[in-house]
Amino acid sequence: MNKKISVTLLAAGLIAGGCIFAPVEKASSGDELLSIRFGTSFGECLGYCVNTLMIDEQNMTLSREGWGQGGSLPGLRFEAGPDSKRWSMLRTAWSANAESFSALDSIIGCPDCADGGAEWIEVRTASGRKKVTYEYATDLQGIGELQRSLRGLMAQMQAQVEGTPGSLQFSDDAPGSILLDPIVLRAGRVQNDSLILDVAYGGGCKQHQFDLVMAPAAFLESYPVQANLYLRHDARGDLCKALIHETITFDLSALKHRYVQAYGTTGSTASESIILNIHTPKSDGSVARLQLTYVLYFEG
Repeated sequence: MNKKISVTLLAAGLIAGGCIFAPVEKASSGDELLSIRFGTSFGECLGYCVNTLMIDEQNMTLSREGWGQGGSLPGLRFEAGPDSKRWSMLRTAWSANAESFSALDSIIGCPDCADGGAEWIEVRTASGRKKVTYEYATDLQGIGELQRSLRGLMAQMQAQVEGTPGSLQFSDDAPGSILLDPIVLRAGRVQNDSLILDVAYGGGCKQHQFDLVMAPAAFLESYPVQANLYLRHDARGDLCKALIHETITFDLSALKHRYVQAYGTTGSTASESIILNIHTPKSDGSVARLQLTYVLYFEG
């Protein structure tokens, strides 16, 4: 079901290349959850590089700020309406991870050092608020359920904002003929039937093209079965050197359909999954690989 999202321009200022951390107060693990803010930022990039998700019992809002070669981009705000299941999921995650979150330092590691990006969570309860900032895509011990929930919601909003997910292609061509321009795969995750990839690449002057190709087109026989996927990046001759950060989404429904055609389904999600081997070309000519698990969910 598609949900209506309203878009608002913001008159928001930016500080390029730096981060502002709010003062840390106290959020008691025993208090009722009032709201959560979750954000990511990259100091050295072009585009909408600062994303903030604010969630409470009534609404979920995604704010985006960024800059281009001509200066700051207009701030954007995307709003989704109430969703009792969403809020219930977050309350459950907070209850499970509240004690560990409350014990964390306000800054962990070196957020956005060497343009590695920063990620942060701010929780507000009846007794106050606490913000924890850490290196982008870092999994912190004791708050995994909260991080997974927030990253999933951020990905859902970004996918709706950025349009329809790209489709998966199938090929029996050699990998060398599929992979084109180098790209850095910073992180990846599977959300329902969507593959969400956080990437970085050099450019800034042209629109780049991304395709996801399964090659060979047949599954690799193992348990679970495996699929070799190749991220095809076409820079279209872009000679600019700005570091661009982008989140791209691909629809895996065709892969699920191919699995059902080949193996059928028992109707049990616990034992039905596909190992995704995601390959990306590096600047030195080698190929990097990220492995994820795609759990298959079936209706009925």
